[in-house]
Amino acid sequence: MFKPTEMSKVMVIASQSRRDEILTFFHDLKSIQFEEISQEVRSQLNNITSDDRKDEIFTLLNRFRNYLSFLPPVSVNRKMLFKNTGELINAANEIHIDEEVKFAKQRLEDLNTDLKDINNRLYVARKLEPLGLNLELFNNSVIASYIIERNPEDIEEEIRSKLKDPFITGLDDQYIVASVVREEEPVLAKIITDHGSHMVHIPSMEGNPTDYRKMLESKVESANKEVEAVRGGLQELSAENYEKIAIIAEGLEIEAKKLELLSKFPSSDSTFVSEGWIPKSKLDYLEKGISNATDQMFVMKVLETSEKPPTLLKNPGRFKIFEFFIKFYSLPQEAEIDPTIIFALAFPIFFGIMVGDLGYGIIILLGSIWVIRRLSTPGPHVRLPRKLTKFVSTILSPPQMKILAKALIPGSIAAIIAGMVFNSFFGFTFMPSHILGYQITYFSPLKSAGKMLLISGYFGLFMVTLGYIMGILNELHYGEKKGIVGKVGWLMFVWGVSIYGLSLLHGYNVNMASNPFAALDIAILGLGIILILYGEGGRAAVEIPSIISHVLSYTRIMGVLLATIILSELVNSVFISNSSGSIILIVVGVVVLIIGQLFTLVLAIFEPGIQGARLIYVEFFSKFYRGNGRPFIPFGIERKHTEKVYK
Repeated sequence: MFKPTEMSKVMVIASQSRRDEILTFFHDLKSIQFEEISQEVRSQLNNITSDDRKDEIFTLLNRFRNYLSFLPPVSVNRKMLFKNTGELINAANEIHIDEEVKFAKQRLEDLNTDLKDINNRLYVARKLEPLGLNLELFNNSVIASYIIERNPEDIEEEIRSKLKDPFITGLDDQYIVASVVREEEPVLAKIITDHGSHMVHIPSMEGNPTDYRKMLESKVESANKEVEAVRGGLQELSAENYEKIAIIAEGLEIEAKKLELLSKFPSSDSTFVSEGWIPKSKLDYLEKGISNATDQMFVMKVLETSEKPPTLLKNPGRFKIFEFFIKFYSLPQEAEIDPTIIFALAFPIFFGIMVGDLGYGIIILLGSIWVIRRLSTPGPHVRLPRKLTKFVSTILSPPQMKILAKALIPGSIAAIIAGMVFNSFFGFTFMPSHILGYQITYFSPLKSAGKMLLISGYFGLFMVTLGYIMGILNELHYGEKKGIVGKVGWLMFVWGVSIYGLSLLHGYNVNMASNPFAALDIAILGLGIILILYGEGGRAAVEIPSIISHVLSYTRIMGVLLATIILSELVNSVFISNSSGSIILIVVGVVVLIIGQLFTLVLAIFEPGIQGARLIYVEFFSKFYRGNGRPFIPFGIERKHTEKVYK
């Protein structure tokens, strides 16, 4: 649980005659990351494993991808089993809808092209209709005309000054029509471009604009009806074939993946070789599965290697979402401690204390649940401001937003609990002072700032100590004796400085001559420095002062909490002071309350989130974490519409 999955590298040598069965088993196992075969093995097997059906499979796959991209989607409610590649190819060749799809696709393209031209003409006809002029006047062999946006307003004057006798007619407050000789079109285009304005060319048209508009509207209606008819035909075609197409397409995708994998496998006329990483716990299952798939016609060997294996994290389900934050920083190597669970416990506590308000905690909780449901539920949703969604999407993808929302739920619950302890609801006190006759005393961060700073410091001491203990365990596993000595030295130095600092803070006797405990503390501190220099060398001397700042850095928990409290109380005081005044003052107070509380809410989301993650990444991970692990990417895709051949 506190370490990534232990991996083993295996080599499998199998008969070419059972290649398809083995590849299918590898795919359905979905637990092997295949690697390039070593040059030593390749030199003994000069051939590259290939498949005669490769071209046919990729041709069919492209065809079925085209079907899926064009046909209206239909829900797929069943699965099919293809025992071998031959069954899949036969099923694919039974689908004969190429002509229907080709005709519908071409017809829709033609209709959309026609509609685009008709709508452009319709836009122009509607604009020119108030003039009542014959449309032939605007475009002929000599004259070209444009509808131009009045932006800037003096653009008409510039056109008149730079062109020879242009004919300009005003349409309305926003647009004009400019007719120029064709030789001067480039000059007109440059004027429009230089001003960042917009113009639309008036195409060749004829007759009365009202009659022409009615004719175009009739064409639009007719074309739309034909589009609907073609789409209706596609809907019928999809209802009859889409489900089977989706199933076969998934089977072809799997076959294509298997063919791509073959390029990594050297072979002879009778055998082929594969190498890859697999969780050690699945070795027995792998061996039994290959044995069943090949009737024991294989050789499997666990390889001894000094290579660093890929990393597969293993954490209980409730903690898995926090693996995202570990991967975002850097994956651990297989041998080192996986800090996911510690992150999952520490981050919500830090976040909740820094928010420290029941009201903000409830808003963050409800907002997180709403984001999760919105991203999990297909179909139309309430539209959000476009600029807001665009800004958010540039930072996080929808899956990442969903993970972040799930991670904020425990943090928001911690904020609700902290808000009840601090008696804070959007900065207002709300809890009763007496319950069943007993007086209740709530903890006030403002009145007890010193205690809060001390508690934050204890958080820092605990996290830094835990980090060095984990560092010692990591170094112990790697057999780095000097590394162990160095970590022990850091641990002694941190505690020596902390005990000495707390003694000064509480006014204890720190005279080494009269207090043996003070002398012992200084001795621990000094021995720690010696061990640090021995274990990590002279460069560690530069880092010694920074360790004190790492412990004290956790006092930012108190800083962010106080900033949230002070800001919310300031906003509330403005509202309360104006609530008994005139109507204008009351309105001003309400506006200040709403805007101020929204600003504080944004601060309460972003600042605790950023600072909470930073405290773990910088002040905690730096004590033990090596990282730079490479992700475990097993061969295989998730089957949605096809049955596993080997279960």
